[in-house]
Amino acid sequence: MIMSNGRRAYQIVINVILLLVALVMILPLVLLFMSSITDENILIANGYSFFPEKFSLYAYRYILQNYITIFRAYGITILVTLIGTSASIVLVTMLAYPLSLKELPGKRFLNFYVLFTMLFNGGLVPSYIMWTNSFHIKNTIWAYVLPNSFLKTY
Repeated sequence: MIMSNGRRAYQIVINVILLLVALVMILPLVLLFMSSITDENILIANGYSFFPEKFSLYAYRYILQNYITIFRAYGITILVTLIGTSASIVLVTMLAYPLSLKELPGKRFLNFYVLFTMLFNGGLVPSYIMWTNSFHIKNTIWAYVLPNSFLKTY
């Protein structure tokens, strides 16, 4: 298939743009890996670099020595994500179904209430005080799950 000059120029521009997007996505990962194999003191003194001055595997040694703590942290993250996502889906579904009904009494008010509370909330400090004092969930797994489920839903 023979391409016209305009089509060829278009393909070149698109390929250059996609190459730049790929580099923007890949280079931070490369920098992160290079910093993980750089000596900590060199990293603190000189900052991040794509070319490490002094090679060190201390970060990986630390991870292998403290694997229980790291696996526990990942376990909590996965648990909070699964429970929070499930709770959010249930709550959103319970709100979306009634709002999909054409003849729902008070539908305009409910739509306004949902939209208004999505745009304006009470703030971080009042929310923290409410969740910790009223619901007594401080220092529990529910302190991660419940506020995020309700704040992202509405």
